[in-house]
Amino acid sequence: VDQPNRKWSSDEISLLKIVGQIFVNSLKRRESIQLILESEQTYREIYNATTEAIIVHNAEDGSFLDVNDAFLDMFGFEYEEIKNATFLQISSGIDNCTAENAALALSKTISKGPRVFEWQAKRKDNSVFWVEISMKSAEIRGVKRVLSVIRDINERKKTEEQLRINEEKYRLMIEGQTDLIIKFNTKGQYLFASPSYCDLMNKTEEELLGSNYLADEHIKGQGILEKVGNKLTTPPYSCYVELPTHSRKGSRWISWNIRAILNEKEEVREILAVGRDITYLKGVEEALRNSENRFRSIVQRLSDIILICDRETYIIYDTPNIDTILGYQEGFLIGQKLFSLLHPEDLPAGQETLEKILSSHTQVVNIELRIRCASGDYIPMEATGINLLNYDAIKGIVITLINITERKLMDKRIL
Repeated sequence: VDQPNRKWSSDEISLLKIVGQIFVNSLKRRESIQLILESEQTYREIYNATTEAIIVHNAEDGSFLDVNDAFLDMFGFEYEEIKNATFLQISSGIDNCTAENAALALSKTISKGPRVFEWQAKRKDNSVFWVEISMKSAEIRGVKRVLSVIRDINERKKTEEQLRINEEKYRLMIEGQTDLIIKFNTKGQYLFASPSYCDLMNKTEEELLGSNYLADEHIKGQGILEKVGNKLTTPPYSCYVELPTHSRKGSRWISWNIRAILNEKEEVREILAVGRDITYLKGVEEALRNSENRFRSIVQRLSDIILICDRETYIIYDTPNIDTILGYQEGFLIGQKLFSLLHPEDLPAGQETLEKILSSHTQVVNIELRIRCASGDYIPMEATGINLLNYDAIKGIVITLINITERKLMDKRIL
């Protein structure tokens, strides 16, 4: 029955307020629970989406309370297999990578703070691989826990090991290298000096590093900067120089192959120089020059012409005095056939003589021939030939030509 004019007592009004507040609180609690559930779902999705393995530890005994999907993929376990497990199941036991040391690290994380360390872990199939473990203590819903975030660094460790092996290999190569290797910056300050260079200069690498290669008065005096010039700043960014150097062995000639090391802007960042002691070669070159000059001086004063031909009778050498006798400039006949100088009537005899020369490496063969001069005239000459094709220093047929014009005229007078 409707009672529109009914008056509510104060107790009834208080009761209605209480019921209303309970209703409101119930609605807020439901909203709160929903928010918590949604938040937990969000964090669970993030937790399982990361590529790094995560373990939630019981802070008291280190057992695994929870792991994410990345952990299961990384170690090859099913979730039920690993729940309540410890580091014993995932430690390799190699060197210091034992369950006991892992438990000690977890304890220190609780007492002293976060820790990061490398570890040789073990999968379910007992295969071993390197990981990096970051441990941090945290409170989850008011309870102390320890979180371990595990990153697979096996490939990185393999790369580091290969780099270490390569570095050791190249270090041994450099230490055993007799060539001189130095590296310096654009100001000329040493950045590296090989043991062979240090030995030559009678200094330790520590003494050289930081000092200025280009500041040396002896180096300045040779004008090395002028010799190198712009060669290191333009392609191919390299050059070759030979320089005398003061060393513990006295003055030495060093050949340097110099190459610029460029930055990403193709500007010279550093300079690498590989040197070789060529003092002995320089001495040999000087001796050869002196010997060649003596030989040339003697030959120029000879009245005989010396020609050297290859097996096909192409001329490969003629003496400087050829111009005074036959009128040809030195070198003019090189590359021409020897028989092109013979009088046509002397060609058969010349061919027969060549066959005799080629058939022996010791027999000296003589023949008289008419040889064409630069003027086109022919003069009588006595030719002496010997086969020296097997001698490395010559590798040819040596022909000596003697002008016998005067002798021929004398023979005619006598007759």
